[in-house]
Amino acid sequence: MTLIKIFKFFIKKIYFLFLNRTHKVNAVGVLNNSIHYENIPIIDLDRDWDFKIESVTLISFGGEDYHSENSKFPVIESWVDSNGYTFANNRYFLNEQYIKILEAKKKNKKKIEDKLYVLPYYTSHFGHFSGEILGSLLYYLKWIKKNNYKRKLLILTASEEWNNFLTKFFKEECFIIYPEDALSNNYILKNVKILPRMSTWQNFQISKNILNSYLTEEYKDINIFLTTERAERITNIKNLVDSLKKKNFEVLNPTHVDVQTLLTKIRNCNILITEKASIANNLNIIREKPFYILLSRNEKNLSKKLFAGAGIHKSFLTGLMKEIYCDDDPFAENIKPYKKSIRVDINKLFSEINLQ
Repeated sequence: MTLIKIFKFFIKKIYFLFLNRTHKVNAVGVLNNSIHYENIPIIDLDRDWDFKIESVTLISFGGEDYHSENSKFPVIESWVDSNGYTFANNRYFLNEQYIKILEAKKKNKKKIEDKLYVLPYYTSHFGHFSGEILGSLLYYLKWIKKNNYKRKLLILTASEEWNNFLTKFFKEECFIIYPEDALSNNYILKNVKILPRMSTWQNFQISKNILNSYLTEEYKDINIFLTTERAERITNIKNLVDSLKKKNFEVLNPTHVDVQTLLTKIRNCNILITEKASIANNLNIIREKPFYILLSRNEKNLSKKLFAGAGIHKSFLTGLMKEIYCDDDPFAENIKPYKKSIRVDINKLFSEINLQ
């Protein structure tokens, strides 16, 4: 350990010593450093909220997988700056976010005079959109419509399909900004009320509760393989797709179907096999029946930071998912969680799900 690292270590220790109290928050009720958890705030949705009108700035920067195939939907994060403050929901990414926000503040500014409600944070990354944003959007849109409020909700989603779904049911309540435009400009929102951010748990639960009312009882007798069809996720994807088709599986790519059809099939189908990573969040927001998920053997024991950033989403599927572990492709390594390239043993898969 260098002298600089030692110095930083002791400064950190001293800093936390002054902040420390003998009675600390411990959500799991046991002192054990091997147990990873995140505190989950639950918003009281029965309260009558009182919001002041503010002028804020929506600041955006490119995130993971910055260059999207669809130019309107690059992967971005957007933060509402109110009186110089932006607020994250955990401590693990504060430094990286802070540096990117400072840099993004230098961009061109555009004014929007419309009366709006806004969330403190948006993202077009589907995994985080579904886990941290979608439930909030659905709840607040219904809340605005039910109370006939004249303000619209600022909407920034992960795809045109999600824009279409939300405007189909809440056209008068939506004010849509495309990620492409948010990435090019900081928006000065002159007349807004900032709504509270919800936890991942509350987002998933509300999404499932509300989305169910928009789906039918079709597609109960079909079997589905949910996949992006990318070889960087499953290196033998072509052989796997061909083999599953021969077993009468429908290959379902979320980017090729409207949201209602996609979620209806995911909710109702008989056998469902899914890739890992963000695509599995489609199940978090609607599926209540068992399914199979294809995983690397080496994507366990995440650090707290990686668990908070991605692993936490998988934890909501426990009890429904049957994990099928596959070998890694040694020529396609990725250190991010659930991004390792895998090669599926097709015979083993068929044996696991009792396909003859």
